[in-house]
Amino acid sequence: GKMKIVLRNGFSLQNRNLKQLRIYSPQFSNESSDTLVEEKRYKKSGLYTRTGDAGYSSLYNGERRSKTDAVFDALGHQDELNAVLGIAAEHCIIASNGLNTMISEIQSRLFDLGAAVATPISSSSSEKLLYTEFPAVHTLRLERWIDELDDELPPLRNFVLPSGGLSAT
Repeated sequence: GKMKIVLRNGFSLQNRNLKQLRIYSPQFSNESSDTLVEEKRYKKSGLYTRTGDAGYSSLYNGERRSKTDAVFDALGHQDELNAVLGIAAEHCIIASNGLNTMISEIQSRLFDLGAAVATPISSSSSEKLLYTEFPAVHTLRLERWIDELDDELPPLRNFVLPSGGLSAT
């Protein structure tokens, strides 16, 4: 059956097949409006490690680098691009223009590209490098799509300002 997390401020979360557990913590005292009344035990998410990072994070090969390293900057930009593409895909679905399928493929390839970026050639095993190899065929497919879509447009004569509807911007 469904279990529920209820906060005193009336906010609640639901999940299934989780055991109930009461929390008694000074951080969540009875005086706090955000006190957890009930909480369930969840399987730990892979989104965090609980190891603390002191400003460092791990690459796919296990190598620790400063979070200011260019690799993490590139990965952050890739994540932002993927998020924007997700929004664009939703607008393309609404517009029924068929581009959401291409966008979904591009998003998947961005994850593959991110794995390759997070696997430095100089310090990774041949197995990890082979697993994260990013074949040129993906770039060629994207370029072909760009050329096909560009063929449908009038020639550009000057810079274009983003406009023309939500799926176009």
